[in-house]
Amino acid sequence: MSLQKITSYTQIRGGIPNVLDFGAKGDGTTDDTAAIQAAINSLPQYGTLNFAAGTYVISSTLTIGTNNITLQGNATIIAKANVQFEYMLSTASINNLTIKDLEFDVNQANRVSGQTVRFAGLSINGNFNTITNIVVSNTLGYNSVPAAAIGVIGNNNLIQGCQVINCGGTSGTNASDGIYTGGNQTIISNCIATNCTDTAFVLENSNYGLITGCTAYDCSCGAGISTYTATTNTGNVINGLTVKNWNATNTGGVSIGVVTPVAGTLYDTIVSNVVMSADVGSGYGTGSAIKIRNAGVGRVKQITVSNCIVDGASVHGIDCDGDVISVTGCRVKNVTSNCIQFVSGYENYASSNYVYGGAYGINIGGTASVITQNNVCLNQTSWGIYAFDTSYVSSIMNYVKNTAVGAISKASGATLEMVGIEGNNFAINNAVGSATSGSVVNKFVVTDRNGNSLGYVPIYTI
Repeated sequence: MSLQKITSYTQIRGGIPNVLDFGAKGDGTTDDTAAIQAAINSLPQYGTLNFAAGTYVISSTLTIGTNNITLQGNATIIAKANVQFEYMLSTASINNLTIKDLEFDVNQANRVSGQTVRFAGLSINGNFNTITNIVVSNTLGYNSVPAAAIGVIGNNNLIQGCQVINCGGTSGTNASDGIYTGGNQTIISNCIATNCTDTAFVLENSNYGLITGCTAYDCSCGAGISTYTATTNTGNVINGLTVKNWNATNTGGVSIGVVTPVAGTLYDTIVSNVVMSADVGSGYGTGSAIKIRNAGVGRVKQITVSNCIVDGASVHGIDCDGDVISVTGCRVKNVTSNCIQFVSGYENYASSNYVYGGAYGINIGGTASVITQNNVCLNQTSWGIYAFDTSYVSSIMNYVKNTAVGAISKASGATLEMVGIEGNNFAINNAVGSATSGSVVNKFVVTDRNGNSLGYVPIYTI
């Protein structure tokens, strides 16, 4: 009886095709582009391609043109030095693709000389695709157009457990996002971004997208939900995000809004369970921590910011420019300007927040209308709560103490309706008239639950 000679790596591994079967070497020196592309092209639908452990050098973009395939392995794919091509891997309208357990090194340091294109990582276009446990590093934007380590456009896509590292150069000229997505029902889950010079995690022109369980270290912006064109986008959520040391004057550490002067609308957005900290003394934390913003004729509406923690910012803690914005249950401290700020909009609400330090605890300006209720404002260098310009503020049972200038007040053109607590004292601003006898010097109105007057309560001299 004779023995059959096993001649292919696929046979050794039990029948799953491997790039080594197509001539790839994985030795970190050989150009394996043609071999890997041939292996990808050979896959039928529902096929799987393995990358054996090693380092595979490529000199042009790998492309995928088949639905329902899987690329996997414990290997590194690195861009060849001194070669100009944009994406490490790219697809066009491909569905049900899975890429997992691979590392892509875009190798910017050895390609930047004579750069003519962006150096990006993965560009995935299609639906129901899954990118999991992928590492992408060393991307680089070009000619003021950011690159992205992982870019996914389409619907019902999942990016999970991925890492993006050292992406981008000087922010604004050759910057790079970490994970950039657009489309509907995209999930970015349990991912880590480190040293990305644009935004770590992006949902742009998206609906019902989710960023959850993610962490951004030393990135220009930790996360962004944005409308970039004249579209209406809704239902996006950030729930569970840690941001350490952002630097983004325009966007802030977390950016929510319409970011270009177009007639777009972003509404019904939730930002919750976000923990942000910045070492301001070392130059981090530039810009507001959480910034809700409008640009041009676009508008941001119905935004909820809840259970967030901010420790350090060079400007404001939570900076709001929009309508029907609710800020609840947040803790803000160690900011330079305002802990919570509203610059415009109607039917805004701030409740049950704890703000410590800063110039103002809650600052309301422009024509904004805001209900402030059950907030604690401590140790501000100016006022605890202040209404500027022609804003309207209803201040209900807020606790303000140890402010340098005063507790709660307003500019001459603003409207302030107040009942609350200043230190250990009951405080109101609707005392009217003057009594004529004894030591009674003032009075205020008491009403029933329907707003009907029950009469006056006299105020006596102490």
